[in-house]
Order: sequence, then C-alpha cells, then structure tokens
Amino acid sequence: MSVPKTGERTCRAPRRLAIPLAVLLSFPPAACGGGSSSGVPQGFGSDTPGGSGQPVYHVTSLADGGPGSLREAVSKGGRMVVFDVAGTIAVGGSIPVKGSFVTIDGTSAPSPGITLRGGGLRLNGRRTNDVIIRGLRIRDPAPDGITVKQGAQRILIDHVSVDGCRDGNVDITRGSHDVTVSWSILSGCAKNSLVKYGAVRVSFYRNVFVNSQWRNPWLNNVDDGHLAGDTTADVRNNLIWGWGDQGGGTGAECGAKVNLVGNYYSSPRTRPDRQAQAIVLSGCERGQPALIHTAGNVSADHLPFDLNSLGNAPAPFFAPPAFTEDACAAASSALASAGAHPRDAIDSQHLASIRLACN
Repeated sequence: MSVPKTGERTCRAPRRLAIPLAVLLSFPPAACGGGSSSGVPQGFGSDTPGGSGQPVYHVTSLADGGPGSLREAVSKGGRMVVFDVAGTIAVGGSIPVKGSFVTIDGTSAPSPGITLRGGGLRLNGRRTNDVIIRGLRIRDPAPDGITVKQGAQRILIDHVSVDGCRDGNVDITRGSHDVTVSWSILSGCAKNSLVKYGAVRVSFYRNVFVNSQWRNPWLNNVDDGHLAGDTTADVRNNLIWGWGDQGGGTGAECGAKVNLVGNYYSSPRTRPDRQAQAIVLSGCERGQPALIHTAGNVSADHLPFDLNSLGNAPAPFFAPPAFTEDACAAASSALASAGAHPRDAIDSQHLASIRLACN
C-alpha cells in the first residue's frame, strides 16, 4: 500500500519545529525507517509550550485537595507540574485546570505512575490555553476523562490512558481549537471521544480506540449543521478496534470537515453489518452533511467495499504536516507505544484482545 501524501512528512531532513527544548527532551526521538516511534508531537496542538520554563510545582500528596495535591497544583496557571509520589488519586468531581501555560507531567512520577480514579481533568474557557497533559491514567471518570471546552486552545493530550467514562473519555467541544490527542489509549466507554459544537483544528494521531461502542471519534461541526469554516479534525494513523454489534467506528456529521488518513479498523467479533460501520458518514436533519477526505484507511474485516470509497471530499483539508505511515505500520507502532507507561492491567487486558492482520 502506498503511503498517503496528504500531510505526509517523510524521513528526510527533520522538519524544524518551534517547540521548546524542555518539551523535546520529554519525548523519545523519532525513528526513521521504523516509523515515528513515540517521538515529537504532531498536529494542530503540538506546538504549545505548555508549562515549559514556568516554576515547578511538586505534587507530594495523593489527596484530592490541599497542599501538595494535583488539584492545588493546577489551581493557577504558569506551572510545570511534576510528581514526587506514585499511586491513585481518588477524585471527587473533575479537577479544573485554572490557567494557562501548564504542563501536567505524569511521566515524572516514580513507577508505576499516577492514576486518577472517579474523575478527570476539565479545561474550560479561553483563559485555559497552552496546556500539556501527558503520562496519566484516568479510570472510571464521571462524567468525562478529559474535557476541553468553551474555547480552550493549544492543548496537547499525549500518552494518556482513559477508560470507563460515564460520558466521554476525551471530549473537545464548544469552540475549542488547536488540540492534539496523540499516542493515547481510549477504552471501555459507550461514547469514547466527541468533537462538536464548533470545535475545530483537532488532531487525533497514533491513538488506540479500543472496546468502545461509539465515537471512535465522532466529529460534528454544530447542531444547526452549518459547514465548518475550518478543518474540524485530522484523524491520522489511529487504531480503532472492537466497537461491537451495537456500535461503530469513526463518524462525521453536520457540517464537519474531516481528514481520515491511514487508520486501521477492525471489530472481529461483530456482525458483518456492524463491521461495515467502521466509517459512518451521517447526514444532518437541520443542515449540511459532513465532508470527509479519505485515504489509506484499512479494514481487516474483509468488507465488500473499500473504506476510502466513502469519502466525499477529493482534496484534503488543511492540517499541519505529520509523519504518516501505512495503516498497518501505524497500528503496530500505536499498539506498542500508546498510553501511559508502564501499562496497568486495564490497558494490558484491552490490548490483549487486538490481533493485527499485518503482513
């Protein structure tokens, strides 16, 4: 299979990215020949500095509030949040990130890392910009694992593992923009990830969407169905697996403009009619349907049609250049490297159900 040229960046001279050194050092280098590994972030939200250069706040407590807690750490902006402790934080209600230029660096914690249980993180409003969240596990959050809404912008969510949401594992809504969700495992949810209500310029890159019924992800412009004025989402080199007999894979509707490039789809224990719902191009009762550009997507479920024939936009929509591999190679790298490390039993169990049909 040829690698799609849309937004492709090959292993020639490395592209110069305006990313601070502290951010670069926190990611392994990209690997030519073997793909992008889990290297420099890609996509619309990838050039945020987050809390690079800001004062360091040390999380020293697993309590849900008070001195040294994560809730206290993100109660104001301008912070590089690191963890001196490891373990589970029992969260009573979502933790709001109250400010800009913040990095929450779960990779800084001792092994086995940091898990939030019962609640997640909320990024709400135009004063919440330039935030990096990486290396965290979020389990059984109510309602969402990570919420990005009300115009929050320049957000990077990388190497997180979110499972068992009551609403959405990662939802990006209400005018938020320039957001990247990359190298993450989103699992075990009825409604996995939603982009809606005017959110634009969202990248999903090298994620594993696994054992979730719907919204893998689901992309909508606004409820009244006007055509988006900008790219809604670039969904590239993801692995989407196991949506079951009542669900579906990636969906687009109501005026969204979407690139679907080099994604790997399979739901092997699913009826053939539901396997065919790997990509859903839905209409819109009150406006225009979505426009999707498709290239290099693969189904391992022996569908009687090519997934890429579902596209209705021959030219790609704008997206920042990103290292793009064929769907099988990308799925293999996501399976190996996505999520918070070391992987816990929940991630390991979900990923154990995946068997890639790659040569």
